[in-house]
Amino acid sequence: MINTNNQTVEKIVNRYLKDGMNLLDIGCWNGKFLNMVSKALPGVKISGVDLEDQALSIARVAMPAGNFTNGSVYNLQLSEGSFDVATFWAVIEHLPKGREIEALKDIYKVLKPGGCLFLMTEYNHPLSKLFDPAYFLIGHRHYSKEQLAKMLNAAGFVVGKMITKGGFWEGFSILSMYFFKHILRRPFKNWYFDERVIDEYRGTGFNLIYVIARKSATEFRKELL
Repeated sequence: MINTNNQTVEKIVNRYLKDGMNLLDIGCWNGKFLNMVSKALPGVKISGVDLEDQALSIARVAMPAGNFTNGSVYNLQLSEGSFDVATFWAVIEHLPKGREIEALKDIYKVLKPGGCLFLMTEYNHPLSKLFDPAYFLIGHRHYSKEQLAKMLNAAGFVVGKMITKGGFWEGFSILSMYFFKHILRRPFKNWYFDERVIDEYRGTGFNLIYVIARKSATEFRKELL
């Protein structure tokens, strides 16, 4: 069983991933999420795609059996219908504006019939934006449930579940991280916020939105989140 400080991700992995499945993490960076999966479920076949060579080098050292590719969601170069599950954590908001559906269609192609997509991004809520300096500095995008559902449906997906998570403690944690990183230029130790953030994730919130979608209309497990 995988253990993280994010109960939502834990439930997704522990209930949907099984040994023998093929998992693709798009925007995997250094493979932190995939490394947790590989340790908890060594029978899952893991693949990751990212644009950063240095980060992928770290992932390859940590998981020699994994398949890691330098590339973009718009150029996956992977066999169609080859993955049971794809994860898209905190990536869609960084894509070129207006090209989200194109990216989702490319993910749709590489999933098997009935395959699942798990997506997480910033939620379009006033407090979520308030706690996000990038929203004011560079127009960091936040999405509503309606926007995401419309894009996923346009790409061919059937949306099964949407839920919002994270609250004030997570917001304060993010602001503190930026303050330490860019003002004090010192490492930020998150120990003060960790337990409080975990407690927040036991209920609904306003910072992030998690979406579960399928390539077909197969019945969803309503109890997932």
